[in-house]
Amino acid sequence: MLRKIKSLFGPDHPLRMFIHRTKARLACLIYRWPSHQMTIIGVTGTNGKTTTVSLTSKILEKAGYTVGMASTINFKIGKKEWQNKTHKTTLGPFQMQKLLRRMLKAGCTHVVIETSSHALAQHRVAGIAYDVVCFTNVTPEHLDYHRSMKAYRMEKGKLFDRLMKGKKKKNIEKISILNADDADNYEYFSQFPADKKISYGIRKAPDATLFAHVSATDIELKADQTNLNLVTPEESGKVKLFLPGEFNIENLLAAATIGYSMGAKVEAVREACTEVKLIPGRMEPIEEGQDFTVYVDFAMTEDGYEKLLKTLRKTTKGKIWVVFGCCGDRDRKKRPVIGEICGEMADKVVVCDDEPYTEDPKLIREMILDGLHNTEMKRNTDFWEIPDRAEAIEFACQNAQAGDTVVIPGMGDFEGRTFADGIHPWNEREEVRNVLHKLQGLVAQDTNKTLN
Repeated sequence: MLRKIKSLFGPDHPLRMFIHRTKARLACLIYRWPSHQMTIIGVTGTNGKTTTVSLTSKILEKAGYTVGMASTINFKIGKKEWQNKTHKTTLGPFQMQKLLRRMLKAGCTHVVIETSSHALAQHRVAGIAYDVVCFTNVTPEHLDYHRSMKAYRMEKGKLFDRLMKGKKKKNIEKISILNADDADNYEYFSQFPADKKISYGIRKAPDATLFAHVSATDIELKADQTNLNLVTPEESGKVKLFLPGEFNIENLLAAATIGYSMGAKVEAVREACTEVKLIPGRMEPIEEGQDFTVYVDFAMTEDGYEKLLKTLRKTTKGKIWVVFGCCGDRDRKKRPVIGEICGEMADKVVVCDDEPYTEDPKLIREMILDGLHNTEMKRNTDFWEIPDRAEAIEFACQNAQAGDTVVIPGMGDFEGRTFADGIHPWNEREEVRNVLHKLQGLVAQDTNKTLN
């Protein structure tokens, strides 16, 4: 009945919002408000949430806490971890409250929740008493749903706005964690009240009223690791981060600052970084003996593509190949923009299908190609249109030379692609491995022929 009523109204209709809030409160009642008995940490933002949540969880664990985690890619209760197969960054209220109750029962003292703008807009996390909130960055995304950047940022801001309004727990302060390097959004998020405000970033603390600032110095970016000096108000120390990319320095600083707010030392960050060497589907290398590099990634925004390609340009000796498409039933304006970014920042581009949902995949590709046509790239010389994603991946890998990098953004660790007729099985990482195995087999055959 509720589903039928909701279908009659738009996503932001007052009645629809009332139903969402009612469901969330009912879920809290049924599962007896588990968030009131643990320290709850929420991470929001456009890019980097999943990596920040994963690093935060490991840092807190190294600091001696029993940790629960809910992210786009997996769930964690203490030592037990399993994959998130829901395709949701933040679970619905009943699923989330049930998970929180399980975490409490298992003895978790701290919980880290990746909190999306959709979850905040739809009141999925209403009733969860957050104690620490963090924003990674805010760049254009989900504008098909939120309609404007102002509205999108306001939804993210709800997490900070509700911080001091949530249940105050004994001996637990309300803390906001602010990205000082995101100058466009720092002031907005810093306006919301908190017991303590702590910033992080490579630049200096932007606000003298802050409780503390966490930063990094002596940064040395390499292809397979980043060396840096982590600086907190109390101490500093060398840290090796094995997650590639400049953008992961920002993610580490966010996680380290959350850890600092909970009393974690630099040593806990150092130990966590030695164990977190891979975030599934996030700049994940696929190595099957080939003489070029292949990454599977989850970039979907203009900012995400720019950061990804900027990093690869610094670490790639040869050419950069990008194999990608754009999701259907989502913000259409970003498609030509991403096409143009790839045309300007990569060397070779292969446009294929992503998850078209109910849209005509040909029209999605045409919008991407419009952006590529604004660059100096030439069709069938610098960029190609190969609708079938597996064929597109094979084409790029077959033509990549030693020292090149092939990056395949968009799907990450998802195990399925959504089309008009439903979800089709798909595992990007396995598809890439199959292609590389096939190519390695062809190379072996050619070598045997030459020897014979």
